[in-house]
Amino acid sequence: ASEIEPLEHEDRNNRHDRVEHDQRIGFELHQGECGKDGAVKAERQQQLLNCAISVAARNGLVRTVHADVAREAGVAVPTVFLYFRNRRVLILSIIDEVDRYYMALGQRYHKGDLEPIEAVRQHLIGFADSVDHDPEYARIWLEWGALTRNEDGLWDAFLDFQERIIRMLAGSIRKAQKNGSVDRKISATNAARLIVASSYPVAQLKFMRRGPRMVRQYLDQALHLALHSNDP
Repeated sequence: ASEIEPLEHEDRNNRHDRVEHDQRIGFELHQGECGKDGAVKAERQQQLLNCAISVAARNGLVRTVHADVAREAGVAVPTVFLYFRNRRVLILSIIDEVDRYYMALGQRYHKGDLEPIEAVRQHLIGFADSVDHDPEYARIWLEWGALTRNEDGLWDAFLDFQERIIRMLAGSIRKAQKNGSVDRKISATNAARLIVASSYPVAQLKFMRRGPRMVRQYLDQALHLALHSNDP
């Protein structure tokens, strides 16, 4: 009962559909307690998911179980099972929420009115700030990105998430190359990968309680190294 049910390799859309299907079953079973108001059910599910995020950040993603979420939420264990019908659904719901959070964070900058190079810079600064504002998400993200043995498909899911972040950054870098603010000799994808890689030391500096000046200096240097060619 403590093991996550095996996951086959699947992209986020398929994974999301499977989780929604299982959660919908839970909603139908729970209709007697919550009534027919879908908004009430969605609110209850989000409350439980928030509790699951807290538990996963504190105990570890792969150690998260329904009983701990119930304890965190102050509800009976069967209530959590009605919304997350097995442990696979619970774990996938947590990583989907982390995925959603960081994708929304990036889109805030890359789909706005900022100049492309400034969107890249503000994205990295926004990520650094998010570690202060929402450290639970950062802790889960750090653990999720270290599950390289791919037990239960979690590494495949992480790679899918990370590639979407890389594509988002690379898109803005290519726009910056077109307007002349970034050298065309630079590989936009490789530059994006370097920027994503720099987010790990950023999170570490934050959890080490280093000051904003040190973090900003690191951010500026990381961006310079990623976006400037060494060729003459």
